[in-house]
Amino acid sequence: MVVDLSGLMQSAVAASMIFARTGAIIMLLPGVGHANVSPRIRLILALFLSLAFLPFVQINPEPLGRGLASGLAAFMSEILVGLLFGLAARLCIQGIFVAGAIVSHQINLSPFPGFDIALGETSAIMTSFFMIVFVTLIFVMNLHHVMILGIVGSYGLIMPGTLMGVGDLLRLSLALVADGFALGFRIAMPFIVLGLVMQAGMGILARLVPQFQIFFVAIPFVQFVGFALLFAVFGSMFALYLDETRAVLVRLFGLQT
Repeated sequence: MVVDLSGLMQSAVAASMIFARTGAIIMLLPGVGHANVSPRIRLILALFLSLAFLPFVQINPEPLGRGLASGLAAFMSEILVGLLFGLAARLCIQGIFVAGAIVSHQINLSPFPGFDIALGETSAIMTSFFMIVFVTLIFVMNLHHVMILGIVGSYGLIMPGTLMGVGDLLRLSLALVADGFALGFRIAMPFIVLGLVMQAGMGILARLVPQFQIFFVAIPFVQFVGFALLFAVFGSMFALYLDETRAVLVRLFGLQT
């Protein structure tokens, strides 16, 4: 009795190709690709997602049948494509770093460091707070569903075994970085205006009463007004950031809106 294992081998090879791209994306994806997330959790998540994607992704077996070198090249190309998509999605959180740094500086909280869950190191305290809120809202607002659908959608943009052009990659990276910085400035704009008004007012008082150390005395007042402003605009800030992040992910992975 002869058992034909060709179908099983093709399924195993297809699953490994899907796992190569999916695992690379999961390693950098916002929310699950941060330094404080256990590598075992990311590995298990990538494995189960790869098995779930297997019926929906068509893998061309032609490059794999040309020999070991061709198969390894196709496998490495899938890892590279996954890293490119994961890095592009990771750039969506750059606006959080910009906004957190600006807010910390404007309300005089820069001397107080915080722990950044994304990088696993110290950063501005408002950056740490914004990052914790953003990661929480990713799962509360089901933004991780868009990311999971985006992994499947990436196969419609770049077929297995092919790579993006260098020019397309550079344009995509520059556009994402520029959009991230612009979005960070947009959501921190109320605090930039607050800082300008407070600095102008304290500068006038310092000229009127040179003996009074107004900049030192006004620090608690600036912090109080800053926290009051944060309380007032906090919901709008993150609503705007989540909407823009969703739009970037949809555009990045070629999903249908």
